[in-house]
Amino acid sequence: MASTGNRIRLRLPESGQILNSKYRIGEKVSSGTYGVVYHAFDLTSSEGVAVKCLLPSAATSDAVVRRFEREIMVIRELTHPNIISVFDSGFSDGCLYYVMEYLDGEDLGARLRLGALSPKGAAMVTIQVLLALEEAHAHDIIHRDLKPENIFLQSSSDGRVRIRVLDFGIAKIVGERAETVERLTLNNEACGTPNYMAPELVTGGKVGAWTDIYALALIAWEMLTAQVAIAGASFIETLRRQITYVPPMPDGLDPALAEVLNKALSKAAAERYQSAGEMRLALTQALQAMP
Repeated sequence: MASTGNRIRLRLPESGQILNSKYRIGEKVSSGTYGVVYHAFDLTSSEGVAVKCLLPSAATSDAVVRRFEREIMVIRELTHPNIISVFDSGFSDGCLYYVMEYLDGEDLGARLRLGALSPKGAAMVTIQVLLALEEAHAHDIIHRDLKPENIFLQSSSDGRVRIRVLDFGIAKIVGERAETVERLTLNNEACGTPNYMAPELVTGGKVGAWTDIYALALIAWEMLTAQVAIAGASFIETLRRQITYVPPMPDGLDPALAEVLNKALSKAAAERYQSAGEMRLALTQALQAMP
């Protein structure tokens, strides 16, 4: 794996190029601030995969490269049906990359542009994300950047939809491993997307499972309304609103579901659910009680 962003010159692969004699690169699937994802063909397994490459324009320092390598390390620790799987990683022909399963479907953000989900549909999506968070939190990994675009709705042959959580690029390691592993994070790095940042991320408070729970509650509110729960006219205004503004419950929402959502949206971390399992149990009970 590349060790420094200052001593290597990164590039993106071309269509048809074979990385590390293993992966034939196909079309670009998506791109973000730090990476580009390509559909590729695994020459060993004869299966389609996704390859994520670090953007050359993003590799402006050692810290950015280490952050990308850290994302690989974090995801490879997690093996769960609701978390995307990573198979391989490497550095080949100037490309710093990792290989993950290729998913058919769409992200939740794209789905919500078509309209809101039913309360039961939103609850079922939320429960699957909570299962993924239970796995991550059990490994002392806090996602810190949950948002609709990082929740993927994977299509299956039986017509069901499996939820997969993506992008642990700014995940935080807590617990006994934190001091060692957190040295790999960027100094003063952004800790999430403003519309989904918990108050403690804004104020520099303690981060924990409750941080991801707050973000997921905002996403659940968005699933019910097809609107962003907290948004300001600017980056700073959005952060201020995360500290002070409580979005009203959607009209007609079942009282049991509203109670779960209200607790998860508490501005005080100590007043939220303290684990994903605790919220999942409460949400499951509320769902079972619905007519």
